[in-house]
Amino acid sequence: MFKGMDNLRKNEETSRVGKKWTVEEDEELMKELNDKKSYEEIALNHKRTIGGIKSRVICNILYLRYKDKSKTIEELSLEYNIENDLVLKYINKMDNKIEIKDSNESTILKYIDKKEIKKDSEIKTKVNIEILYDKIISLENRMLSIEKKLDAIIGVNS
Repeated sequence: MFKGMDNLRKNEETSRVGKKWTVEEDEELMKELNDKKSYEEIALNHKRTIGGIKSRVICNILYLRYKDKSKTIEELSLEYNIENDLVLKYINKMDNKIEIKDSNESTILKYIDKKEIKKDSEIKTKVNIEILYDKIISLENRMLSIEKKLDAIIGVNS
């Protein structure tokens, strides 16, 4: 994937592939969408791929409108002229992710797949159960040791 990205970056028409979007770029994208420019024109202007432009539109515009229930996926697909299957694929992918915020609870650092968190927590739960089991066995052995000592003390005093 990265090799393909490197090749795209060598091409002047797609030299910004994979690079971080600027606020200015996002504003320009909104203007171009309002002006009903084609995805081909927008991609050339931003030096990105058509797929990259559609991905940005779905993730940053359509998804929010879908989540606030202002429009259905079908309506958004038609309005933004993006294939319904592609919109559905991205929305399902985003629905399976959660935001991780920094310690100030303000900036989003990254998205993490909910399935990975579930798998992680299952592993941690299993590890925690094993640790608890080991501690219980250790406590049981200590109690037996204390019990023997008490029996010895009580036997001496009787």
